[in-house]
Amino acid sequence: MGFKVQPFFRYEPLDHSHDSFRLCRLLSGVGDTPIHCELTHETISAQTDCYNALSYTWGSATEQRWIRLNGKPYHVQPSLMHALNAIRRSDEAVTIWIDAICINQGVTSERNHQVAMMGDIYRNAKCVLAWLGPAADDSDAYFDYLESLGTAEGDEKKRIEEAGKRAVVLLNKRPYWRRAWIKQELILAKDITIYCGSRSNAAESFFLFASLLTFDEIYGYDDYISMIDLHRTTKGERKTLKQLLHRYANSECSNRLDRVFALLSMASDCIGMESRLVDYSLTPSMLFFALIAHFEPSNVLSFATILQDVLDVRRAELLEYMSSVSEDITRKPSSPMEKLAIDYIHRVKDYMVSIASGISVSHTEFITQSYNAILPSKLPHEHIVFRIKGTNFVLGFIPSLFGLHFRAVFKKREHVEAGEADGSWEIYNPPFRFEQVWRYVVLPILVLDKNGPHLMDPDLIAPVKDAVVGNHGPDAVKPSIDIICYTLAELGRRDKFKNGKLCLVDCRYVVSTLYGYSLMRPLGFKDPSDK
Repeated sequence: MGFKVQPFFRYEPLDHSHDSFRLCRLLSGVGDTPIHCELTHETISAQTDCYNALSYTWGSATEQRWIRLNGKPYHVQPSLMHALNAIRRSDEAVTIWIDAICINQGVTSERNHQVAMMGDIYRNAKCVLAWLGPAADDSDAYFDYLESLGTAEGDEKKRIEEAGKRAVVLLNKRPYWRRAWIKQELILAKDITIYCGSRSNAAESFFLFASLLTFDEIYGYDDYISMIDLHRTTKGERKTLKQLLHRYANSECSNRLDRVFALLSMASDCIGMESRLVDYSLTPSMLFFALIAHFEPSNVLSFATILQDVLDVRRAELLEYMSSVSEDITRKPSSPMEKLAIDYIHRVKDYMVSIASGISVSHTEFITQSYNAILPSKLPHEHIVFRIKGTNFVLGFIPSLFGLHFRAVFKKREHVEAGEADGSWEIYNPPFRFEQVWRYVVLPILVLDKNGPHLMDPDLIAPVKDAVVGNHGPDAVKPSIDIICYTLAELGRRDKFKNGKLCLVDCRYVVSTLYGYSLMRPLGFKDPSDK
């Protein structure tokens, strides 16, 4: 019999006026038998403690696997397929909420509505099932250790314990822990079960084991597990969105907006506002200005700095968006959040008119502060400094309304004068002339001259590098750290690229994406040239 063509699964619309959501029933099965699921419409209030919620990484979007959803073909990514096989039971169905299945990702309005509810979805689940991925790097040794407690003795106990510790160290380094959304999913959970390969266990044991690791064992990566566990034990102490953004600034996601949206349900100053703030129709620049307008922070510079860092939004992008809004006074916003951004930009550009219109004093101060922050040179401040890991160089930035504006490269002094503190810094004066190293500057100029999201995708740099190598030789894409720092100083001084002054995102792209160095977050530091 030939293959019978069947229609693909189609979503029925959700009722956005209530706490409606979909739940997935993962039907029983064993081994490699096809996966069958059923999707139903429910309300959170009626299903509290009656379902599980899955926490996992989406993985590659270029591959797909097939399951049956309400009897129809439905494609999922390999990571989800592995997770479904791991949590599926042989004797009964499992009721579970899964973002990739339970949300119609192709409809922006539904995505906005459901993502705004995700805090409640994970908060009201009976248990969150955390899928770390397939078994690898002897990950089973951790589960073997748990099973051996109270039975193994002597050398056997020591061997199993050491193997278990090595497994936990490697499990801690998995991409799962760096994902933006898992912070909310685990911190708000009532109960958590860890799944890895074919093994599973309560998360409390894993968190306890991870907390015993030494600094040397976790060196080289962000210890998100300890931060999440600490946050879970202090649920009553809510942090502001700004504090959460600073804490989890290195989180990874495929959509830059999610670095903000993933934290809203935990933020003390966003309670009940998720439905207004979540908007996937926005660009990062729109969200940047909309959030400043929404919160009216007492320190605009500080808030703009953390937003630029988290959203990876370039100064050039922000300037371009502000100019487009300023030049088109008839521009119609597509959503309430974009209206916030547009209105804010108009008020900042015409702040004298705003003051004369009789608005509140606090609002007047906020708009005036925003206007003054456009030109950072007019504001007294210390530099915010990022060290290039493993080197004697730091990059100094000045805060502005458009985030961190690159100021200079500083280098640790090799010879400290009498009476000076150890670890003094000075402005870097490179021992090069432009004519000697110009070919090393070609690659950064080419990529920084481009607009768009290419700065977030290391794969897109390969053809540009190949072209530079073809024209200038392989050494042109392998500069020393001294030449890299010279390049940044030269670009910042001469405005070598058309998009204007360098910012944090530009510098991080050059240092990290192009050349593989890491920028470490700010040190306490003052520009030695400031008197």
